Parts: sequence; C-alpha cells; structure tokens
Amino acid sequence: MTLIDRIPTLKDSELAQLLSNVRRLDVSGTPDERRQAAEVAPHLEREASRRREKVLMSRRAATARF
Repeated sequence: MTLIDRIPTLKDSELAQLLSNVRRLDVSGTPDERRQAAEVAPHLEREASRRREKVLMSRRAATARF
C-alpha cells in the first residue's frame, strides 16, 4: 500500500502534519524531495479539502435545524 493509498485512513492530525511536511519540502527540500512532495501534495490537499467541506456541511446542517 502506497502513501497515497493510505491518505484516506490517516487521522486528521496525521494528515495535517504530513501536509505541513510536504509544503516545507516543496520550498526547502532537495530536488528529489521536492519531486516526491509534488507527487503527493495534490492528494493530501484534496483529502484535507474534502474533510473541511464535510465539517462545514455538518455545521450548516446543525444550524439549519434550529
């Protein structure tokens, strides 16, 4: 199982830490680290966005009931 395959199973804190590391490596990593970070970054960003949207939708649903 690759890292990309494991992304949906990560805890929120693990996802946030990994995304932070990828962003850091994209700026200050070696060329190989930057390439690897670029491969995984879109997948991490997509999952983080999906989770944020899920939280927002839950909050909207909760406030719409009242």
